[in-house]
Amino acid sequence: MPDERVAVLAKSELTNLRWMMLLGGIVAIFTVLVVSVYLRNALEHEAFQSWQQQNRPLARTLAGQINQEINKATSSLRLLAALPEFQQLQAPESIDRRIGGVPATTEVEKRRLFALQMVAYPEFSVLFILKANGDHYLAHPFSAQQSITKYNMSDRSYFQETVRTRDTVVSDSFTGADGKLVVAINTPIKTSDGTIAAHLGGVFHLEKLSGLLQQFKVDAFDELILIDRQGELIGHSDPGWLTPKRRKAFLKRPEI
Repeated sequence: MPDERVAVLAKSELTNLRWMMLLGGIVAIFTVLVVSVYLRNALEHEAFQSWQQQNRPLARTLAGQINQEINKATSSLRLLAALPEFQQLQAPESIDRRIGGVPATTEVEKRRLFALQMVAYPEFSVLFILKANGDHYLAHPFSAQQSITKYNMSDRSYFQETVRTRDTVVSDSFTGADGKLVVAINTPIKTSDGTIAAHLGGVFHLEKLSGLLQQFKVDAFDELILIDRQGELIGHSDPGWLTPKRRKAFLKRPEI
């Protein structure tokens, strides 16, 4: 009996030892897995941080070029607004809402200067003048003026912001009448005492910004994108993403 009891105890101890070894092995494997996952995440994070630091100067350079393009356009409108030819509206009594403003035979000099502006800056699809109250006065080309369906623009945020700041304002992006992505740039025409007498503005196509992204694309980036302050896609190194349907699909991507 004593021998049998000793044998049972030995077997029990052996079983316990096996369980302890098994549990120890499981804990060891689990620990290795946890450490492996941690190291992998840490290395990926470090690699991403390093990638960011290496390529941030490239992104800043591109951002500077994009800002430069917008600033060139806004500066050109400020210069136009300061010309003597734009300091006074010559034919407000000739406004005809059926044609969106004054007849094509009036304000010939303003229209001539607008035509020259669009040659110098072909990204502008339309140039316009609004009265101080937001009513349409003139647009170039005249065909664009004739197609106006909204006569007063005083409810537009860019108009209101210009009135508030008394300075040039760039609107949020929107789809223009031609189906292309655009922004409106609006600058005040001021009298000698600083009063806003009228507004001079333009509809600026954003296609050139995607052109910059295409020219700038390097191996460090799979794609280059430009998103405005509303979170809308306004530029992509693959212009095919800028169609209305694909823009919506792009903004649903998890990384965005």
